[in-house]
Amino acid sequence: MTSQYFYCNGMLPESRFLQFPVDDSTKRLMHKEKYWQLHPEYYALNADGTRNDGFICMSNEDALQAATNEVLELFKTRPDSFSFAFSPPDEPVLCNCPQCTKATNGGFEGEGWGQASDPYFTFVFKLTSKVAVSYPDRWIITLAYYNR
Repeated sequence: MTSQYFYCNGMLPESRFLQFPVDDSTKRLMHKEKYWQLHPEYYALNADGTRNDGFICMSNEDALQAATNEVLELFKTRPDSFSFAFSPPDEPVLCNCPQCTKATNGGFEGEGWGQASDPYFTFVFKLTSKVAVSYPDRWIITLAYYNR
């Protein structure tokens, strides 16, 4: 599918109807310019101890609240928007903080299969629940496939 297809069908990330969750769009939840300097802990911890500015720490409750605030702000400023879409990068990206590591190994409310999907979808479900309090008629859209 081409970008023209997405444009014609109202499926671009900034679309007011059905947004399409393009890869590497979790950045929409955590704008680097706004959070990186003050809250590097909101971003995924690399194995070498540095932070990955391209992905969120899925177990950090403050990062979850900041991401929720971003979605709420979009719906507030664009009342004609019906959805918010995001997806992680199309590459293996993991947070190596203790909580995300535990989740990836089958803990942290996951089903116990030990996949990157456990912390990611726990984050998505929590985000959706928080947004639904203020906007129960809006959609949160993400991609679901192996190891997400």
